[in-house]
Amino acid sequence: MNSDREQLIRKFRAKEYRDSFVAEHIYSRLPLKIRALRETRGLSQKDLGDRTGVAQTWVSKLEDPNYGKLTLSTLLRLASAFDVGLEVDFVPFSKVLDDTLNLTALSWEVSSFAEDLGIKRRRHDLVNFGVRAARTIRGRTCTPRFLWVAGSAGPSKIPWISRRQRFFHNTIKSPGALAERHSS
Repeated sequence: MNSDREQLIRKFRAKEYRDSFVAEHIYSRLPLKIRALRETRGLSQKDLGDRTGVAQTWVSKLEDPNYGKLTLSTLLRLASAFDVGLEVDFVPFSKVLDDTLNLTALSWEVSSFAEDLGIKRRRHDLVNFGVRAARTIRGRTCTPRFLWVAGSAGPSKIPWISRRQRFFHNTIKSPGALAERHSS
């Protein structure tokens, strides 16, 4: 017996099917996601309308999968109201297919900037990187050294490359070579 994926791949051989599948994927998923985001944030349609500068009836249309007239500017206003990012991209059909087949309840959840664990984790990593850069080796404190280089956009600061680093990274022959790479 064929899996759902294999059946859809067979149907995808027809261009009209692929086109209508992608359109249906967008026109049904986005309105449902708008509604899910609004409800998880405890907003009424009127509240969301106030945040985006549209009437409640317009929000009702945006949440209707049969409406089908979402514009990029409207989606950007909604992303701002929900404090989330918006990604519009051209992708291979395999991604559309996988996204459709792997749809779960978690697919509808999108964290706002304040709740985004990926942002919080990266901030933590950056702070820790600064601590790691000042560790001691053989009892001596090691701090990064920089080389000031004149470039077309004014002087810039690049990391100093030690002899040991040049040995292990033989593509960098000298600090000057790094400066040439940096300025170009």
